[in-house]
Amino acid sequence: MNGKSIVFFLLVIILLLGGVYYLVNSIQQTAQTTFDSAVAPFAQSNAALQTQVSQLMNPTPTIIVDPVTYIQEVRAWLASKPSNTAWKKSSPPKSVKATSTSCSATLSCSWRTASLLREST
Repeated sequence: MNGKSIVFFLLVIILLLGGVYYLVNSIQQTAQTTFDSAVAPFAQSNAALQTQVSQLMNPTPTIIVDPVTYIQEVRAWLASKPSNTAWKKSSPPKSVKATSTSCSATLSCSWRTASLLREST
C-alpha cells in the first residue's frame, strides 16, 4: 500500500462515517416528529381537561363578616322582639368563660356574642 491509497482509504472512511451520522440523525428527527404528532391530541385533551377541572374546582372567595355589623344586626333583631330581656335570663354566670363565637342562622347567639352585646350597651 502506498501513501495515495491510505489517503483515499481514510477519505472513504470519513465519508462513510458522515453518511452514517446523517442517516441516523434524519431517522431520529423523523421518529421524533412522528411521535410528537401522535401524542399531540392527547396532550391537547389533557390540557383541556385540566382547564375544565380547575374551573370546576375554583374555590369561591371567603366572605368575612364585620363583627360590628353583625352585633348591630343582632341588636336590631333583639329590639324588634316584644321582650328583649328573655335572652338575658339564659346567660351563664359571670364566672363562666365561654369560648364559642358562632351564631346560627336563626340568630340565637352564643354566650360570647351575648356578652359582647351586654358589654357594649
